Amino acid sequence: METMGGEELAMRVQLAELQRRYKEKQRELAKLQRKHDHQKDETSRSPARRGPGRPRKRKSTPGPAAAESSKRLRSVL
Repeated sequence: METMGGEELAMRVQLAELQRRYKEKQRELAKLQRKHDHQKDETSRSPARRGPGRPRKRKSTPGPAAAESSKRLRSVL
C-alpha cells in the first residue's frame, strides 16, 4: 500500500473535522425544527381541519319518508 503524503493526510484530517461539524449542525437543526413543528401544531388546531382517522357520525336528518308523512297529516286536517 502507498503511504499518504503530508498534504493528503492534512486534507483528510480537515475533511473528517468538517464532516463531524456538519453532522453536529444537522442534529441541532433537526432538534430545532422538531420543537418549532410541535409549537405550530398546538396553535393551529381548529375543528374544521381534522387529522386522519374515522370521520364523525352524521347527524340524522329527516328523509323523504318523513316529509311525505307530514303532507298526509296536513291533508287529513
